[in-house]
Amino acid sequence: MFLCGYNVGYKVKSEKLYQGFVHILNEWRLIIRSEEESKDIIEFPDTAKIRNEVTTKQKEAEDEGVEWNADQENWNSMFELLESFEKVIYFLNRMNNRYKAKLEVQREESDILWWMINEWSDIYEQPFRMLSEAQIVLAAPIELKDMIPYSLGPFAIKQVLYKEISLVQNKQQRITLSQLVNAADEKLLDKILDEWNGSRVQPILLALQDKKKAGDEGWKNLFIRACDINPDEFEKTLEEFSYQFYLELELTGLMVK
Repeated sequence: MFLCGYNVGYKVKSEKLYQGFVHILNEWRLIIRSEEESKDIIEFPDTAKIRNEVTTKQKEAEDEGVEWNADQENWNSMFELLESFEKVIYFLNRMNNRYKAKLEVQREESDILWWMINEWSDIYEQPFRMLSEAQIVLAAPIELKDMIPYSLGPFAIKQVLYKEISLVQNKQQRITLSQLVNAADEKLLDKILDEWNGSRVQPILLALQDKKKAGDEGWKNLFIRACDINPDEFEKTLEEFSYQFYLELELTGLMVK
């Protein structure tokens, strides 16, 4: 919320505070994907030793001609064995979760890499190069967010988005929010608004939601009343809009969770 608001003009008392928050957030993008190697060493239970002890005592009882019964010492050995097995199961579960986390990170990296190589929009079912600049700005963050299994995107999320924006042919240096929202068709609106709703610090989502409610002619009035931003004057580069939109989707995902 802090980042989204800052990027659309909400002021903070200190620039250092903002930069500090960005640093913390980026650190968390790395932390949730990292899993330290386990250095735990666990000894597996020596079942053969316990079995030999029980067998020896049973044979001694038979040699003495008495009926053999498990005494307290043997029961203690059994309890120790069960406790050892519990430790082993706990250790194996921990290791399994670590490997699952590593596989999830690798799968995320692989999915993003293939998406970048293919340069294909699943929403529009055609290459990104064939889309308008506004379509790429809106579609790329949605598709990228869909393939990320974590609440926060990877550390290089901005660079990934900028790479997709570089596919735009003859792009304008800056566009307005009105130009961006007016380019959104029903397919894109349905994809966004089935999953996310906007707020004051999420002007792109809010504007798209207002467009679906009021159409091409009425969305601006709804938006201005709710957000106090003139979409005809709210202007950014394609890269800035794309990154802002991703942050808005990310924020909504965090609030929903």
